[in-house]
Amino acid sequence: KDPFLGLGVDKLLQAKFTYRQIVIFSLIPFVISYYYLFHPPQSIAIVVSLAITLFSLHFFDSLLNIAYLALGAVVTDQYHERTRITAYREGIKVIGINLAALLPAVFIQAEDDSKQLVESFTVATYILTLLVGIGGLLFYRWSPKPLKHQGDTTKPAPLKTVFKKAIQYQPFRNLVTIYAFNSIAAAISATLVFFFIDHVLKASSYTFVFLSIYFLAAVFGMGVWTRLAKIRSKRVSWLVGMILSIIAYSYAFWLTEGDLIIFGFICFFSGLCLGSDVAIPPAIFADVIDRIDTDKKWHAGFFGVWNVTTKLSVAVAAGLALSLLDYAGFNENPNSTSSLTMLSLTYALIPCFFKILATIMLYYSSIDKEKKP
Repeated sequence: KDPFLGLGVDKLLQAKFTYRQIVIFSLIPFVISYYYLFHPPQSIAIVVSLAITLFSLHFFDSLLNIAYLALGAVVTDQYHERTRITAYREGIKVIGINLAALLPAVFIQAEDDSKQLVESFTVATYILTLLVGIGGLLFYRWSPKPLKHQGDTTKPAPLKTVFKKAIQYQPFRNLVTIYAFNSIAAAISATLVFFFIDHVLKASSYTFVFLSIYFLAAVFGMGVWTRLAKIRSKRVSWLVGMILSIIAYSYAFWLTEGDLIIFGFICFFSGLCLGSDVAIPPAIFADVIDRIDTDKKWHAGFFGVWNVTTKLSVAVAAGLALSLLDYAGFNENPNSTSSLTMLSLTYALIPCFFKILATIMLYYSSIDKEKKP
């Protein structure tokens, strides 16, 4: 549905709505849906309530995210400024993810007390709902306006013509393929990290510590990759990040029970590389679609394609990772030698395979206006 939502955003913009209005319109039902997901009304059957809130939550999250991504692409035409904007946006998003994961844990004092557990999540949802509302007010007050372009006063090129041009444009095809391979790699590791910590390292009590190291390193890395992109190019910055990520994840395959310090370093370096994965590709994508949609009238539709590529990659990754574990008998005997070997292989080396494919394609592809290294 995401490409159609993106086109819907473009149509609203052409009807003289603004990005600010679309984001706020999406944010209100998103917050309401999020609240009722954890506080279902007593007058509606829980199955019906869950179905409605999940659909509404994902629908408006997609609409909100697509409009927000597209806005980041049209507030500036400057090559390096786009990277800086993307890095700030994705860095704050990573901080938000870490905060959302931390809040319930702060209020949980007794995990075996179901009543206390529910109360803890209730408090956490109140706070998160309030924070999202504050974020919406800040966006409404300070969100930037898109640049004015020559095409703003003309009729936009036909949608069919623009998307046909995109399909025929090799840098666009290459970038989406590279991003898909890289996203599958990241999603496989994200799917299995809890299993890996629990069954291979036998360190489930340190899960939050490892995740904090990972996400904080990602935030720190935003500045590193932005700086490298400015010195060389976005393409070089992303390429270096992927190569270092391959080195870090490949070493994780050899870890066994008790290798906590080494895994901490792996979390730090892989988190550092995550900064490259989230800050650089959307900025390159904005540059690429500028060459296709010169009037900037269908940018949200393209970011709908970007959004659905992310979701499909996560679906493929989860299906592949869990299927391999099931094939090795993980569900029946998770601590057997074959299960643990398959878990390490799937968590560490299979993502490296997809990242190597992405790296090779990135090295030989002309997706950035800068020269190859």
